Amino acid sequence: NDTTEITETDAEMVATAEYGGTVVGVESDDHNGEATWKVELAGTSQGDIEVEVSKASGEIVAVDEE
Repeated sequence: NDTTEITETDAEMVATAEYGGTVVGVESDDHNGEATWKVELAGTSQGDIEVEVSKASGEIVAVDEE
């Protein structure tokens, strides 16, 4: 099995590196059929947001304002 998915911790690091703030929670999710980690951030420059990080690529695929 050579599909290496990023961990919850990796997703938190990706999200905070991009947007700052504090991680409130992380949950397994999917975005348009792609497996993601949904990282909830508080206190970013954009307020409280949810960042969808692809489990496969580790890239941010969506951002939603709370």
